[in-house]
Amino acid sequence: MNGQVLAQNMSRMFSERMRLGMTRKDTATAAKVSERAIRKYEEGTSYPTKYTYNRLAELFSWEVWE
Repeated sequence: MNGQVLAQNMSRMFSERMRLGMTRKDTATAAKVSERAIRKYEEGTSYPTKYTYNRLAELFSWEVWE
């Protein structure tokens, strides 16, 4: 996976979780990170580790980072 795909997926995470009716807390729990981390990912001020990204990818049906 390239950085562009990662950035695109993070920028659409808000709309993806809204579509699924999830709160930041729900998403954070599923990804095993803090709500603050989810906020930073959505804002583009931080990016998840490979491990965390793969958890989010599974949740939102994105391309997995291999």
